[in-house]
Amino acid sequence: MGSLSENARKWWRSHKQKTQQQTAPSHTPLQKQLADNEQRLRDLYANCSDVVFRSFRIGGTIRALAIYIDGLTNQEELERSVLSVLMQTKLPKDSPLTKLLDNLVPVTKSREMSTVEQCLEAIANGNPALLIDQQERAIAFGLARWEKRQIEEPVAEGVVRGPREGFTESLHVNTALLRRQIKTPALKMEQMQIGDYTQTQVVLAYMEGIVDEDLVAEVRARLGRIEIDGVLESGYIEELIEDHPASPFPQILTTERPDVTCGNLLEGRIAILVDGTPFVLIAPTTLFSLLQSSEDYYQRSLASTTIRWLRYLFTAISFLLPSLYVALITFHHEMVPTSLLISMAASREAVPFPALVEALLMEITFEALREAGVRLPKQVGGRCQHRRGARHRSGSRTSGAGFRSDGHRGRHHRDCFL
Repeated sequence: MGSLSENARKWWRSHKQKTQQQTAPSHTPLQKQLADNEQRLRDLYANCSDVVFRSFRIGGTIRALAIYIDGLTNQEELERSVLSVLMQTKLPKDSPLTKLLDNLVPVTKSREMSTVEQCLEAIANGNPALLIDQQERAIAFGLARWEKRQIEEPVAEGVVRGPREGFTESLHVNTALLRRQIKTPALKMEQMQIGDYTQTQVVLAYMEGIVDEDLVAEVRARLGRIEIDGVLESGYIEELIEDHPASPFPQILTTERPDVTCGNLLEGRIAILVDGTPFVLIAPTTLFSLLQSSEDYYQRSLASTTIRWLRYLFTAISFLLPSLYVALITFHHEMVPTSLLISMAASREAVPFPALVEALLMEITFEALREAGVRLPKQVGGRCQHRRGARHRSGSRTSGAGFRSDGHRGRHHRDCFL
């Protein structure tokens, strides 16, 4: 069995290397003949029905090819500003591509490319690539456009006072939200790609002059060491750069609010934005940072300090109260008033488990019901929430009754934990 798994791993490594060589050519220069470049790209995009190869002639004489992905490119703008303009333009064969960029095509964002790898990257990002016969360079136009969610208030981080906007799944929108609040050029944003297949865009943001340069260098090095097939959410990166991946406690702060991100940047922390997710990573973080709210900075200091200390108190109670209950019920009866001890003993008379097992079952049941209400579809999740409230009321009544010789003890054993 061990040799079989080892052979399978060897086969997978060789298969992965072969696939990467086929799908991701490294620094393959473009040829002068358009037919060679077209054939090369068609082979790479074989069985890709969403990739469009649009052939046309510049001024009716020079052969050209536009390549883009349907659904990721602004096709109306491509037809109006690029294709129709070039079809009506007389261009000599030996004319440089810079003439197209400067004088002919009314597109504000464009760049030249010299390799197949650069063409693949531009096309995957929604920017159409233009290849011209007898030219060893191509042009990528910034005409990317796809459907995206509007800016909305984060559901999990609602506030009474403060901005009502949150990050979206678009990386450019998220960076613009940060730049709109912090307008100084000291806000630096370094962009990189992570993921062999997804080639996910990742931005490292920090405030130059405020952040520790060693921290930036360490985060940059950890991001550069990541080797993974794909990054679909910022949680992938979080697990790969934190100090203790096996720890159940969060070591990096996540937020959907631009104001929280800007506040942490101004305090000398770094932010990691990942394309395709509204959750931004902020590092380094502490326990007190995890218990903060953005409203703590928008209210008066006395009220914010009081609410923050209450938050600390109730966090400690949520951790210590179940264990304190088990300790008092099991080992320290003398610390409980006599009347309360008698009432608790009467209520637990029909419970067939010790206090420790009862507390564990209660915690597990509450967590299971909460998870069901969050993860299940809304139609089913709403019914789970309703049943949870009904069982809670039923459990309160049967527990208050004390389960004393009413003929229903066996049937209500399960409800005493709810």
